[in-house]
Amino acid sequence: ATYAEEATILVIVTPVPVGTANRVEQRLQAAGRKLLVVSHPLFLTEGCAVEDFNWPDRIVLGTSSHHAVSALKQIYRPLVMRGVPVIVTNHETAELVREASTAFVATKISFINELASLCEHVKADAVDLAAALGLDKKISPRCLQPGAGFGGPFVEAEMDSLAQLAAGSGVSLRILSAAREVNQQCSERVVEKLARMMQPVAGKEVGLLGLSFKPNTNSVASSSSIDLTRRLLARGAHVR
Repeated sequence: ATYAEEATILVIVTPVPVGTANRVEQRLQAAGRKLLVVSHPLFLTEGCAVEDFNWPDRIVLGTSSHHAVSALKQIYRPLVMRGVPVIVTNHETAELVREASTAFVATKISFINELASLCEHVKADAVDLAAALGLDKKISPRCLQPGAGFGGPFVEAEMDSLAQLAAGSGVSLRILSAAREVNQQCSERVVEKLARMMQPVAGKEVGLLGLSFKPNTNSVASSSSIDLTRRLLARGAHVR
């Protein structure tokens, strides 16, 4: 910022807590620097980053500067001309939309996993149920597959940030808390199911096909497979 020319556009694309852009602006103003700050969250998922960048669902720009908006629209001109929606809002909304999006997807995954547990008790097919629900235009099939829970390098951090923001504002996000609680129970539910089938699981060999937190990536950050492995080892299973 010290060497940037006046009216240079500073774009914040990394996930940051709500209020970060305003604090950056205040520090720049205190230093006498007239830079244009834009909150521009990117929604790139591991394993699909190139596809997500080339075919985004939306472009979110948090700024009060018309010049900054025009400049970024020019950069994204191929996407704008293709009809990708551009949402221009304030810093706080742009920062919050990233964390809110993560929390909503986490809730969706936890919901289908709870229904999968119900399916086991009433002899319903969880995969067919998810497929039928996903065909509803109001729901969509993405992130609606039952499994061992959600994970990823930023998910827990973003939900922690959202929960702290809510607590500091005197707001209770009960649905988010419930979704996280359900997710923490997913691995134990899988272990209990294996224990009933193997009677007992101790001393048995169990094979896990993949340790990453999702397909098409090698990241094991907050992976449910790692949690499942630890729980199986704690019960005396030999995991391969």
